[in-house]
Amino acid sequence: YEDAVSGAAGLPSSIVSHYVEGFSRFHFEMCTRSLSGTADPIEAQAVSSEIPALVLAGRFDPATPPAWSKGAAASLGNATYVEFPTLGHGVMRSDPCGLQIGLAFINDPTTTPDTTCTEALDPISFNTD
Repeated sequence: YEDAVSGAAGLPSSIVSHYVEGFSRFHFEMCTRSLSGTADPIEAQAVSSEIPALVLAGRFDPATPPAWSKGAAASLGNATYVEFPTLGHGVMRSDPCGLQIGLAFINDPTTTPDTTCTEALDPISFNTD
């Protein structure tokens, strides 16, 4: 934590407030504490279940890319996989369509949610000016 604080000296305040001040000392210490040994090999195995599951993926998610989400859904026999072509991480909080699908599943996990709203998402336009 101290290294992060001293390393942030001179950086713009928006970066410091997000990446240093936005994380408590606990967050930094948690990383050290979590490196406390080797997990049992079973922890690397895919979860297999027939319990209804909803797997949401944003095409531009840098933290959990769609390939990982597809892999998770593959071993879940009763999963609904939905990829959002214009979103990144956290689709339920990023777009009303993601929230609508997520809430529909939470309200009734035995019914496949209507995902047609993903087709109406505005395409991403990258400004090349």
